Amino acid sequence: ANLTSLKQQLETSQAKVQQDEQIGEQLNQSIRQLSSQLAHQPVKFSKQDIEALNAGEEEQKTQSAQLDSHLQILAKIQELSTQREAQKAKIEQKRLKLLKRQNTHEFKLKRKEEEKKKKM
Repeated sequence: ANLTSLKQQLETSQAKVQQDEQIGEQLNQSIRQLSSQLAHQPVKFSKQDIEALNAGEEEQKTQSAQLDSHLQILAKIQELSTQREAQKAKIEQKRLKLLKRQNTHEFKLKRKEEEKKKKM
């Protein structure tokens, strides 16, 4: 009984595959026919189509130019930002150096005062 059931399923599956292959061949034939028809029909564009395409191309050029301009501005901003960060770092170094010098000077003054107190 199990073998008979499997045999029926196999036959059903084979029939479906055969049916699918026939449908696929019909579709391929339809595609070939339509492709052949298209090959013999020249494509015609109206004046409006061409004008719309040209306008779209001009718009795209304009947007591209604007984008280039914005990118240049962003690059300049990035450059200036980098310069500003470098300047901040230099200022911080100078500030720390000055602070160190000031602390050293104050330390020396305190030491001199202490030495004067010891001498007295």
